[in-house]
Amino acid sequence: MGSLRSLAHKDRVPEQTKPNTIQLSTFKDKNEDHIIGTLTGTFLVCGVPSKNKHVYPAKVLENILNDPQILDKIADQTLLGWITTRPQGTTTSNVTHIVAKIYEQPANSGIGMCCLNILDTPLGRNVKALIHSGMSLYPCLQSSGSILRTGMGGNQIVDPNSFTFHRIDLSTSAGWDHTIKK
Repeated sequence: MGSLRSLAHKDRVPEQTKPNTIQLSTFKDKNEDHIIGTLTGTFLVCGVPSKNKHVYPAKVLENILNDPQILDKIADQTLLGWITTRPQGTTTSNVTHIVAKIYEQPANSGIGMCCLNILDTPLGRNVKALIHSGMSLYPCLQSSGSILRTGMGGNQIVDPNSFTFHRIDLSTSAGWDHTIKK
């Protein structure tokens, strides 16, 4: 594996993710099958330190995109998410969205994108109201695993072999500074 310097080098970041060139999330109103909107955005940027100083190797995204259990949950519409950290118990009143799609864009870029269907639940309606009032909400990867090592600047390289994907939530804070459209 390359050094942390090479992992975080600006040339590693595709042009689409450099400051002022990508909108992290977009929202479209909908009114079908209990879906009141769709939010599309970035949930993972590989090879670049996140705000919490984690660096995710490209293998992490590859594992997520090829995991049959994750893909089955998406196909079955059972991969649910929340606007904050997981509340106690799962009920329709605290679920905000279903993960409808995950993909890498552009291809081989290390940028994990997702499409979230915002549901007509109490908190789903709150999400829509917050977005319409001007608040920015961002997809937020929820996962667990080990750190391979700590590199320069305290950045922690995530071990792709111990990484476990849990879900994609919504947050008021983007995970990567360079992905926020200014």
